This record gives sequence, C-alpha cells and structure tokens, in this order.
Amino acid sequence: MNKSAIFHRNDLNNIYALDKDTLRIILRTGKDIKRATLFANDPYINGISSNAPWYGKAYEMKVLYELSDNYLFYADINPDYKRLRQPNDTDRHHKKMAIKNNHQLA
Repeated sequence: MNKSAIFHRNDLNNIYALDKDTLRIILRTGKDIKRATLFANDPYINGISSNAPWYGKAYEMKVLYELSDNYLFYADINPDYKRLRQPNDTDRHHKKMAIKNNHQLA
C-alpha cells in the first residue's frame, strides 16, 4: 500500500454538508487501494470520560472519481448529534478490527 498517496484534510474540499443532516467525506488514495472504510461516530457516544472506550461506526466508501493516478472515495453520513470523531492512534481497537476484517482504514 502506498501510504503517501492517501490524503484527507478537514477542509471544505474534503468534507462538506450536502444538506442540513448529511455530510460528505472525501478521501484520496492511490490506485493500489480498491476499497476504503471510514470509521466515525459521535465523540461522546460513551460519555465524557477520557477513559471511556470509543467505537466508531464503519461506513463503506464508494469511488466518486477515478483520476489518472488516484481514486477519490466518498461516504455520505448522517451524524445523530451533528458532531463526529475519527479514530486516532490511541484507538487501537479500530486498527485491529480493520486488519482482522481486511479493511483499509480511512
């Protein structure tokens, strides 16, 4: 996997509202990636404690565009409380589950 070809930034080109309830999240990858999964959920789904485990929902991403060297994947999601969190390096559960289920982390 060419990790240097994976790109996402939280700006208006990569995440934006489609309507009052739906967010579109875009991820750019190299052509070697055939499938992408987004893990996201409410940051306070298990309470406000920093020790509470956090589990994201898996959203299968679809190809939006095929470019000469890249794919642009997208996922349209409807956050329940209009706030989201993506897993970070401390969320080891997601990395283990992604590897176990043969998913690519987005």
